[in-house]
Amino acid sequence: MVIDEIQYVPGLLPFIKMAVDDNRRNTGHFILTGSQYFPLMSGVSESLAGRAALYELLPFSSEEIRGGKTPRG
Repeated sequence: MVIDEIQYVPGLLPFIKMAVDDNRRNTGHFILTGSQYFPLMSGVSESLAGRAALYELLPFSSEEIRGGKTPRG
């Protein structure tokens, strides 16, 4: 399940925690995204400690937007 802008519904975090705890062997059921990094980070780190991996995605570079090669590529 993908939940976008999770920071607007922090009340879901305890339910997600219960679902994860009920099935610890089966990972990757939830993808939580948010555009407000710091509020999301504090809520997730407190509610899902030890159950979540956090990634910060940077915006596209101007080269990527133009369709050119990325620095790795």
